[in-house]
Amino acid sequence: MPAKPVYIRRFLTVVISLITLTVQLPYQEANAGRYRQPAYVTNAYFTNNLIASNKHSRPDRIINVLRAGYPGLRGHLIINLIADKGTHHISIDLLDRAGRVFESHDFPPALAGRDDFIVSLHLNYGGDLPAGGIFFKLYDGFETRDKTVIGTFRILSEHYIQ
Repeated sequence: MPAKPVYIRRFLTVVISLITLTVQLPYQEANAGRYRQPAYVTNAYFTNNLIASNKHSRPDRIINVLRAGYPGLRGHLIINLIADKGTHHISIDLLDRAGRVFESHDFPPALAGRDDFIVSLHLNYGGDLPAGGIFFKLYDGFETRDKTVIGTFRILSEHYIQ
């Protein structure tokens, strides 16, 4: 008894789909290399304070708005990275809304002993911050110290909210 046309069409659709996937997968993997960077941000958050407990720190309150123009202001930015094996020279610039750097910070070099190494960073910032929001631009000077931007974060300021 000959096969019904519906079964033949389904079989051919599955075979063609598998061939298409087999041909496309190596191409997609090769293309992913152009997005390669030495470290990736896996977590970042702003907090008003850190609380120490059992040899670890945890955020008091997660925040997304700062009070601009208040000299007594203190805040914390916590960043976790997944890094390639090697030495990472992490730095961060704080920029105002116009893109002007008003503060920079270099973290101590981080030595990743293997690929997919977790690096945790803590930035304590504050003072009389500008209105209009603050941008935090994160760089990694991997091995050669040539800076690569690996993340940009923004937090609003109270004067900017309408």
